[in-house]
Order: sequence, then structure tokens, then C-alpha cells
Amino acid sequence: DLVRIQPYATKAGIIRTGNDIHGVVLKGIDKSYDTHYFSSGLQEGRFPEFHDSTSLNSVVISSSTARQMQLHAGDDMIVHFIEDPPRVRKLKIAGIYNTGLEEFDERFAFCHLDLIRKLNHWNNQQAGGVELLIRDLKQRGLLDTTIVHWGGEIGRLPVCEGDLNDTAGRDHNG
Repeated sequence: DLVRIQPYATKAGIIRTGNDIHGVVLKGIDKSYDTHYFSSGLQEGRFPEFHDSTSLNSVVISSSTARQMQLHAGDDMIVHFIEDPPRVRKLKIAGIYNTGLEEFDERFAFCHLDLIRKLNHWNNQQAGGVELLIRDLKQRGLLDTTIVHWGGEIGRLPVCEGDLNDTAGRDHNG
């Protein structure tokens, strides 16, 4: 059973404070994302709902990133995006989480999906991918016989130009 579809997009950036820098992957999420797991591991602050533009510049970082960069909930954080031309955004740290998964915590920060869309010049229907939450397959005896595969192209809309019929191609969408 499909429980939830959660769109997301990611964008690599560099946090800079004084002379220190730290690479981060911003994971843009929206109000449909189940943040319960991350909210339960909050060390400081809160996990924004990411439901409207009031949280567009809010970010939740890990405790390892906060410790390394000497940041706290409520602080401003400068993120540089290596593009041509380079871009810089000032984000407000709404919360600090700790999952206990060291590699994940060192790498990811959460922000509003619309921030990533804006940085990528995407419209409000585009996403880098989706996460599917499926009810417990093991409990239903389906774990060994179920394969879930979802493919696509980053930032593309799942549409077909022209009429969709037996002779229409799939355009460039996966």
C-alpha cells in the first residue's frame, strides 16, 4: 500500500562562517514530507512546516554541522552555490537535528522545496525526485517479491508533447 508521495530536490552548497567552510547538500522538501523522524531528533529550535513562503529562507542543519561551524538555532547562515555566476543565499537556522547516522548528518540540511526550485529556475511543479512511503512489505509477506523502481530526469515534467496515443513517444522523460 502506498502511504505517501514526497517530492524533493537537492542542491549542493558551501556554508561559510569566518574562515571556516563546510560542504552541504540542501534537501528541499514541502508540507507533504513526513518530518516526524527528524523532528524527534531535534537538539535545538523547531522543524518548519515548509507550507508557505514564510519559511522559504529557513533551514534545519545537523548537530555535527552546527558544531563544526559554531552555529545555533536562530543564527543566519551564508550558503554559496558554485554556479556561473556564483550565487549566495542567507538562510535562517530554524532547527538543529541529530539522526545518529553520521554520514547523513555530516552531509544534509533541510530547506523549503521552493528555495531549490527558485535557485534552479524551476516552476512549482518540478522536483528532483520523489520518495515513496510504502506500508510494511515484510509484514504482508511481500518483501522478497516486490521491486519498486522509479526513474526520471531531474527537473523534467512528466508530460508528453501532443496527444498521448499508441504512436506517441515518451519525449525525454523516464
